[in-house]
Amino acid sequence: MTFTGPQSFLVLPLLRATEPSSRRQGASAVVGLQFRTWNEDALLLTFGQPQEVAMVWLYLSRARVNVRMVPAGRDPVELSSGAGVNDGQWHSVELRSEPGRLVIVVDKEEAAASYAGPALPLITESQLFFGGCPTQAYGHACTNTLETFRGCMRLLSSTTHRLI
Repeated sequence: MTFTGPQSFLVLPLLRATEPSSRRQGASAVVGLQFRTWNEDALLLTFGQPQEVAMVWLYLSRARVNVRMVPAGRDPVELSSGAGVNDGQWHSVELRSEPGRLVIVVDKEEAAASYAGPALPLITESQLFFGGCPTQAYGHACTNTLETFRGCMRLLSSTTHRLI
């Protein structure tokens, strides 16, 4: 799909989990996508659920892929990986949550952060917002203080939920 301007975004509702075991407490979860852009700074993906995760942002900053996860009642977890991903070529991103560890993989380059506790929920019961947020208020479901994504995305995936 192509994101052409500041009003371009994709909202995907989540369907039921692909397997009941994939949603159990402490299980690993993976969200993946491929993108290409010439922007140095932009939002790739955001979602949130107040009871489990306040917000998650997967975004570009200075042509690097970053993730910021702010779990309710915990310190933020932040990671950065990749370099020069604003070259117009296809780049793959995988965000993985495991018990005690958050991992981001960009073009097979891995960065990880450790923390105490079970796997942080990557996919919640909220909607996924790709590339930006709607102009009308969506409440806590979508907040974006970053540039809107301009470029292309493909191969959106999740191990815990089917995406439309």
